[in-house]
Amino acid sequence: MSEQFVQQVEPEEAFAALADETRLGILQTLWKSDTQTMTFSELRRAVGIRDPGQFNYHLGKLVGQFVTKVDGKYRLTQGG
Repeated sequence: MSEQFVQQVEPEEAFAALADETRLGILQTLWKSDTQTMTFSELRRAVGIRDPGQFNYHLGKLVGQFVTKVDGKYRLTQGG
């Protein structure tokens, strides 16, 4: 497995990112996934968010610190 860059953030910022139910759903869904990687659409459907724009906003708050995108699929970082 290749080493991943994990964005460093202040604890307050990390906790704020996790204070949202949708974001926790994203992390839990990736954690429970058999492959632990999912496309945007697969992840959005699994979390149950109909609005792609709203989902993209919440996913964007996790990318870097908790989630990374590799080969068009999202997966948890070591921090996630």
